[in-house]
Amino acid sequence: MPSFKFPYSEWSLDITPAFPEGQTVFRPIVGAKLRNESKETDAFFGLVDTGADYCMFPSEFLESLGLNKDKLPSGTASGVATDRTIRFATITLEIDQLGLLRVYAGFSDNLNGQGLGMLGHVGFLDRFRLTSDPQSRVFELEELPNV
Repeated sequence: MPSFKFPYSEWSLDITPAFPEGQTVFRPIVGAKLRNESKETDAFFGLVDTGADYCMFPSEFLESLGLNKDKLPSGTASGVATDRTIRFATITLEIDQLGLLRVYAGFSDNLNGQGLGMLGHVGFLDRFRLTSDPQSRVFELEELPNV
């Protein structure tokens, strides 16, 4: 099966009382866009998140996709969107090197303003095997058979 290697992305975390000098972390991030028919979002960062059940994106993307938030089915999620309503829609996820993937994804107000979406198990990690090598700062996504 085809596999694709990506470099980890370096991120500077905010300076806080707990980390007065700040902190740098390396994250498994890919470049991405969402599409719905002829409409699409601007490019954003997609965090490959093994702790996320679903693919989750900022609800502010819905307008760019021509989707009415109030007409989408809702659910809830724990973690980043605890006790918040999540709206779900089937969209096309475009990822550098990987191409186009149809996914049923959540949209959360909690992610607005970050330019970051989460690529979770349902719709993404159920299609790819993730191999992580933080020491060399490279991660690999291998397409799974029969997906």
